[in-house]
Amino acid sequence: MPRFAQGGSRKQPRPSWLISVLGKLLDRIMSIRITNHLINNGHMSHHQYGFMAGKSTDHALLNLHMTSTQQFQNSNMYA
Repeated sequence: MPRFAQGGSRKQPRPSWLISVLGKLLDRIMSIRITNHLINNGHMSHHQYGFMAGKSTDHALLNLHMTSTQQFQNSNMYA
């Protein structure tokens, strides 16, 4: 539904979104390039799971499980 400026006529509706498609595209491209730069230059930990493409909390839990299992198996503390 178009919005109308205060005091404006119905002949010239105001757009309901203000960011252009090109602006959104540029934002996405810059976000990808900055993230890739941070990863490739070692500025981002490989333990970063949030807000990373292809990683989720499931991966973090799996990593925790595998690490704790290895530590338990490598220790000499058996009951």
